[in-house]
Amino acid sequence: MNKRFIGGGYGADLSFIPASFVYQVAIVDTAHTYAGATISNLNGATSCELEVVLFDLPTSAVGAIASSGAATYVREAVIRHPSWSVVEKQAILSVMNALGSLRGTATPIVLDFIAHYERTLADAGINPELF
Repeated sequence: MNKRFIGGGYGADLSFIPASFVYQVAIVDTAHTYAGATISNLNGATSCELEVVLFDLPTSAVGAIASSGAATYVREAVIRHPSWSVVEKQAILSVMNALGSLRGTATPIVLDFIAHYERTLADAGINPELF
């Protein structure tokens, strides 16, 4: 359940079956304000609270330099982008990691997350097929 916290921010209560299953949580912001993220290898037998920080997406594209080439080249271009803040760079790197962690999954809901992450990277001028 999504909820707004006093003082700002949003959160969600996720219910897990208390057993030794491994979960992966995927997060998207359909308004495209914040970067998505994935949290892998959660153990359903462990009781805990997670705090996840979503970073603001950049409002400008990375440019042609990072639109093609190897994934490592694109990551370097993001890190060295002259007009993106550290937060915006982290946002794009988080989406790259999230997309890479979900590739190869054919479950319809996961495919929706993949499409969202791909659109986020494409909007930033980055070829999502590299991740």
